Order: sequence, then C-alpha cells, then structure tokens
Amino acid sequence: MSHNLMSHVFNLDPDMLEVGNGGMSTEEYRSHFSIWVISKFPLILGCDVRSMGKDTFTLLSNKEVIAANQDKLGIQGKKVKTGDLEVWAGPLSSNRVAVILWNRGSSKASISAKFCDLGL
Repeated sequence: MSHNLMSHVFNLDPDMLEVGNGGMSTEEYRSHFSIWVISKFPLILGCDVRSMGKDTFTLLSNKEVIAANQDKLGIQGKKVKTGDLEVWAGPLSSNRVAVILWNRGSSKASISAKFCDLGL
C-alpha cells in the first residue's frame, strides 16, 4: 500500500458514540451522531442502553439516519463548507446525497448550500 493510501485508511479512530453519556445537550448529541453517520463510522453505542432517555433513544433509532450510515455505496461524506456555518455532504446509492447543515456558531443563522457543492 502506498503511504498516501495508508494515511487515509488508518488515520481514523472514531471509537464509539458518546450520545447519551451525559455532558452534552440534545443538539450536541445530534451533531455528534450526524457527523458519525455521514462519516460512515461504525455505530457502536457508548451509553448504557438500559438507562437511556427518550431523546437519546429517538435519536439513535432514527431509521432514515441509520440507513444513510449503512448505505451500500459506503463512501464517506466530507465537509464542503467551513466556518461557523458548515455544510457536510456524502454520496449515497441511487444518486442520493446525505447533507448536514451545521451551525457551529453561538447565534441562530440560516445555512445554505449549492447543489454543485453537494455533488448534484
């Protein structure tokens, strides 16, 4: 394997999801889970499923979101717009695209994305 390929294959160590472990807001959990999903990281729960709350269960059992992670195309999404208003996109099978619009700032804002940035 070339060094370039090795760095792409072995650089990531996502470990497990932190959703439901405490210390984050529901919005932070949603952001964490979304990045995990679009990155195609394994969805390994790190919380105690016996005591997870309703919000955590609802987030982690969203079939449409899980389907994006498990999509047969298997290509990781990537950040296509940086700054406080990030856009992430990743190709899915059947000419579909998973998209995350992520406001990392401290105030409400509108986020937009261009179709060409999303691979459409």
